[in-house]
Amino acid sequence: MRGSCWSKFTGTGTLLIGGAGDFVDLNPADFGGRIKVDTGCVVAWDDKITYGVTRVGGIGNALFGGEGFRLATLEGNGRVILQSVTIAGLAKALAKHMHEGENRTGGSAIGSIFGSGAG
Repeated sequence: MRGSCWSKFTGTGTLLIGGAGDFVDLNPADFGGRIKVDTGCVVAWDDKITYGVTRVGGIGNALFGGEGFRLATLEGNGRVILQSVTIAGLAKALAKHMHEGENRTGGSAIGSIFGSGAG
């Protein structure tokens, strides 16, 4: 799958996972055996789960410059971990607030914490 980095971990021990927003831990079996979510929200699943990707959006979406929307389908009876914010959503939120912390001298709020904030 392009743009994705999937790794398989087995054995006993502790595994640390990073993501954005909150983690949602669920079992598709509790929702009729299948869930469909934005591909960017999928963090991890166990080997009892089957994973697939479906492209959503028709010819109109393609004609008007849309890339299409992809949904992950996770099926089975096992553990799935989702994140509430996609990495793209986190980047967009951070970019939106990048200049909110500027102070009157033109320095950033971070610069004010670590120094005078003035060039």
